[in-house]
Amino acid sequence: MIKRVSVVTFFILSVAVLIYSILSRKRDFEKSQTKMMLKKNTQIHIKNRKFNLGKIKDFNQAKTQFYVHNVGLDTLFIENIEVSCDCTTLSGIGASVPPGDSLLISVAYTKKRFGYFYSDILIYGNFLNSPAMLSFEGYLLRP
Repeated sequence: MIKRVSVVTFFILSVAVLIYSILSRKRDFEKSQTKMMLKKNTQIHIKNRKFNLGKIKDFNQAKTQFYVHNVGLDTLFIENIEVSCDCTTLSGIGASVPPGDSLLISVAYTKKRFGYFYSDILIYGNFLNSPAMLSFEGYLLRP
């Protein structure tokens, strides 16, 4: 009798775990589908992805701006922005941009070392083909 009860209990618990697993996977699948739909409906346009500052005499001129235009149907969320070196500062992380609006991302070269500089910028968000890659470069002349 005890064996029969433990077999039935084991069977019931196994079925419960199986049902829970199926429902969890369904919920995860629905979440991923929602994210995919948001990405399909959120698109960006960046007019100039590469910016060459040329020869710069003044350290304070070693900066530029990029405009990220939300040309999609849903709000654009900028999740993270990474730079390829610690010589670059930027703004724009955590921003949300409604459809039809734009985000200004300002970048600046912060080392006062003369010569050539280059930096890549990766923008992560809820848009197709994330991350978007930008770059800027220039040559800081000696005074």
